[in-house]
Parts: sequence; C-alpha cells; structure tokens
Amino acid sequence: LPAELISFLIRKSEGNPLYCHEIMSFLKREKFVEIKSLADSSVEFRNSAPTGQICPAPAAVIKQNAFLSARRSSMELETRPTAVFVLGETLASVEKAFDSQFVHGSNTLQRLLITQVDMLQHDMQAVLKTASSMGDALSSKSMRAVHNKLGLTPSGGKLDTCLSKLSQLNILEFSLAAQTYGFRSAMLRDAIYSNLTFDNRKQLHAA
Repeated sequence: LPAELISFLIRKSEGNPLYCHEIMSFLKREKFVEIKSLADSSVEFRNSAPTGQICPAPAAVIKQNAFLSARRSSMELETRPTAVFVLGETLASVEKAFDSQFVHGSNTLQRLLITQVDMLQHDMQAVLKTASSMGDALSSKSMRAVHNKLGLTPSGGKLDTCLSKLSQLNILEFSLAAQTYGFRSAMLRDAIYSNLTFDNRKQLHAA
C-alpha cells in the first residue's frame, strides 16, 4: 500500500483491524481506491542473440540465466495486487469525503457500518433489516414468505434482485451448495439488528 494510505488507515482505525477492514471496504465501494497490479505488461524476456548466431559460452549463459531469474523474481513482486488512489483522488480528497460521512467523535465501527448501509437504495436497506433478524443463513424463499406475510417491500423478483446486488457488493455472501445468503460480517448484521426498533424486531420474529 502507498505509505500515505497506510498512515490514513492507522489514524482512522486507531489500530482496530476490523475497523481498518471496513474503512478499506468503504474506500473501494465509493471508488476512492482501486486494486491494481503494478506489473508492466510491456516487459518481455527475449533471447538477445540474433537468429543463426552461435549460442553464448557456458559462463555467459549462466550469467544471463541469473539475470533473468532475478528479473522474474522482481516481476513476481510487482504483480502482487496493491491498493492505489483512483485517478484524480488524493489523500486530502479521501480524508475530506471520509470525515464528511463520519462526524468527528462518532467514528465508531458501528457508526461506519450503519452509514454504509444508509447509503444503499431503500429496497436494499429493507432487505438487510429483514435479513438481520433471520439468523446466519436465509433463503430467497424464506425471505419472500416473511415479506409477503408482513406486506413488506421489495417482494418477488425485486427482492431476489436486491439479494443479488448485495452479494455483488460483498455485503452478503451466497452459498451455491446450500442456496442461501448470509452476512459477510456478523458485526454488520448485529449493527443493523441493533438499529431496529423493538416493534420491528417483534414483528419480524413473529413472521
């Protein structure tokens, strides 16, 4: 990571690894940073001897192979993914955007999680609220039944679309084997559930 981004994460997370993870998720979701490989795709390894020439002497071959090996090791390091600021963004602009979202003095992990949920479309927020009361794993069918019984929206195909989008946003995880959804983070699920009113919780659990 760039040194200035590391410094930003340490300052804002105050050393809390979970908070640091959520901050990075926020920065990627809002397109302030992106994950890139630093490899230069134009670099190619070629035999420098023209066609038809006699092969180099053994000592030269050894020296050349050692050089190529070192270059390949260097390239392997360069191809490791890293987070970089999106073109046009700077540490100052990222800091300003972050502070505008999370009021000074309330930068708790729960506040960060809830604010990210508040930025989603209303239908996706509604789906997450219902999901937070349904345990570790839930199916589209079971959620449809709850929404139909309580007259909640979205329903039907729109509900399935929301589940799919939330999975793409890495908020929910989909188990292909079990055909169920679950929260990526139990802390996120708990934060959403704790924000439900007592009546909302009672109504959802009764359904």
